[in-house]
Amino acid sequence: MDGFIKVAAAVLTLTMLSACAVIPFQKEADVKEHEDDEVYEVKMRDDYTDLAKKMFYDLTFMCKQLEGRQYGLYDCISKKEFYALQQVVADKLNDLSEVDYYFELRRIIASIGVAHTTLNLNYTGTFPFQMLPYSLHYYHDGWILNGIDGEYADYLGAEIVALNGVEMADVKAKAKELISYENESWLNEQIPSLLVNADALVNMGILEDNKALTLTVKKDDEVSEITLHSETGPLLVGRLETVQLPKAATYRQPKFYTGFMLADQTYYVQYNSCEEISNYSMSQFASDVEKTMNEQHCKKLILDLRYNTGGNSLVIEPLLMMINRYRQDNDLKLITLIAEQTYSSGIMNAVQLKYNYDSVLIGTPTGGNVNGYGETDQFYLNYFPYFVIYCQEYFEMVPGYELDSLYPDIDVEVNYKDLMQGIDRCVEIALQE
Repeated sequence: MDGFIKVAAAVLTLTMLSACAVIPFQKEADVKEHEDDEVYEVKMRDDYTDLAKKMFYDLTFMCKQLEGRQYGLYDCISKKEFYALQQVVADKLNDLSEVDYYFELRRIIASIGVAHTTLNLNYTGTFPFQMLPYSLHYYHDGWILNGIDGEYADYLGAEIVALNGVEMADVKAKAKELISYENESWLNEQIPSLLVNADALVNMGILEDNKALTLTVKKDDEVSEITLHSETGPLLVGRLETVQLPKAATYRQPKFYTGFMLADQTYYVQYNSCEEISNYSMSQFASDVEKTMNEQHCKKLILDLRYNTGGNSLVIEPLLMMINRYRQDNDLKLITLIAEQTYSSGIMNAVQLKYNYDSVLIGTPTGGNVNGYGETDQFYLNYFPYFVIYCQEYFEMVPGYELDSLYPDIDVEVNYKDLMQGIDRCVEIALQE
């Protein structure tokens, strides 16, 4: 098989925040291309307030640390552009609140273009943001309202077409400046957490203040407007009325892994997190799967990684060993389901299954990338309660793979309307294969 690699032999143990990887690989040609020996300086204003002076120190400290620590810092942005962004922020520090400052630093981090390199909160006191009581998710048929205060529950399932009169395509264009991502799948997965933050919407220029938001929604061809008022502190998901999906067996389950006979001679495994269940090891689970598959003379195994955002990439090994054993005496078609939440160690396992186990991939492009930046570490700012997670290496799982995501062999449009009818298109197609 072209590009066949023995991924399993060199698997690294990874956390959810570290990139899955096999071959450390320095892109020498790219590094040379981005070399810039010019010395740039971020200029400090003479009239800074005491708060602005602290902001300036942490701004320049953060960026200098990234220059020394972040692998491939200038792969996606030039050194000149990186310093220009710093200067833009430095020039307006006197006018920034601490909340404004946080989002300006996020914008700089996002410009690096590495999904694992992020600015994070380290708050121990009062949550700093004004939040809005709704939630949303992206499907092929649009941005869907899937959670809201009870008084607006009739609008659940409506398509959100605008925020404060700004169409969702323009909202997305503004939001992407604050999000670390490497492909559209991960961008769409991260946007919802930003759009429920009223302070973020102010920074994006969608709200004039952080007090209220008007949602324009469309349901059953009828367009309506909903006004939501923000509140201090994180919203508890359990407080909102949420969309209740039909209880289809292959929709997301709460366990790390589970399995059952899905159809005649077809076994289904949902693997949601690269972690072991404390009282049910992966070895025992794999043994139970093998026993049932032998009893039922299975000819197809569907491994569902659509909700797997990572963990320890080695946890799956007993299941992979079982597949090898089973194939010694049986013909077995292996199908792996992937989606935007397939990330980090989850995507590594998907790559293993495709290249080492000849699995067919069905679903949508993954949020994680096949080749990318990883081996994360972190550092803390001095005056503000933020820390930066950054990447120390570039890894290749598949040499020469240049796409921005792991793309399925069979692409499936995932629609909200299908889900509400209990239809799992990915599984339906897998059963037909």
